[in-house]
Amino acid sequence: MDGKIVNDVKLKYKVAKKNFSKIMADVQSKCVHTVISKGVLYNVLPYENELYGYKVKGKKIDEPICKNNCYRYSFDEQGHIILVEEMSEFLGHFHYVTMYFYHEDRIETMYWAADTLYNVTVYLLGEQGPTEVYFCSDESEAYREYYYENACLMKIVSQIKQDTTEIGINFSFFYKPNGILQKIIRSWDSGGTEVVYTTDKINYKKLEQRLLNEMEEAVLDFTEQNEDKKITVMGFICYPGHGYLSLSADTGDCVNGASPAYWEYEDFASSSLVDIPLDDKEEEKVLDTVAKAADAVTKLSVFSKLSKADGFYCTMFNHDEEYIEETNPKLKKLLRDNPYFSHST
Repeated sequence: MDGKIVNDVKLKYKVAKKNFSKIMADVQSKCVHTVISKGVLYNVLPYENELYGYKVKGKKIDEPICKNNCYRYSFDEQGHIILVEEMSEFLGHFHYVTMYFYHEDRIETMYWAADTLYNVTVYLLGEQGPTEVYFCSDESEAYREYYYENACLMKIVSQIKQDTTEIGINFSFFYKPNGILQKIIRSWDSGGTEVVYTTDKINYKKLEQRLLNEMEEAVLDFTEQNEDKKITVMGFICYPGHGYLSLSADTGDCVNGASPAYWEYEDFASSSLVDIPLDDKEEEKVLDTVAKAADAVTKLSVFSKLSKADGFYCTMFNHDEEYIEETNPKLKKLLRDNPYFSHST
């Protein structure tokens, strides 16, 4: 972080706050043509709209419409977007304004609501795009670093200062094999993750049905190949963050509470869960889906044919967390009426 740039951005913010009319007139004097759209149509900076959950798939229209998703883009003679105005349906006019100022080694932006300045941001440019970002508003200051790999933006690391509080927020970017952005996940240094943008939403009903079908086939195969073995315990071992589920069965005298690592028969079947990165909420929903499929498979006739030892039970694991159907309130509720999951750890 460059202290001189920090002070420069603070000064720009302080001066600009009092000069909206002059700055706006200067920007408008450089506009040579405009484009009006329904929905977001352009990014000036890498994924600047996706970072706030917007998809850049707007459509050009001939005249402004009084809707919150109407935008007006103004271009200078070099073809640069220098002004983006956003409609306020409530107020009935373009109310929110982002100005872009281009320099050899940086891009500066100002964001306004009417004539009130909200923030000034300076993006230092490298060969692949922005490398450092300096942000200033009345309430906070922020510094960001952009990291690239093979010309793709992979991560943004942010430090935000609000009064005496400093918050670390990071953005991780994931791409499809064809290079199209697939997902952005925000994470906090203090803990927690959240999807802010995705092109692939999980269909949990379809996932549950697929897992049930695969579990049914796995149990049938296991039964046919192990007719002489009695099962003490069956584990549904779920790794949602790594995208797979394995089923393990112990055919020895398993001590209640023993980890699958010590079972005599491990991983008799595996299933793919999802092939996209997950945030905390999605991981929770995937676990719930696995629990629903596990509950359903134990009620099928094929499960009744398993040769079970006295005291046989089922359990769920997640990473290094064992017997989570007893410790996770949601899973406990989902499986409370299933006798196979009713045991004391």
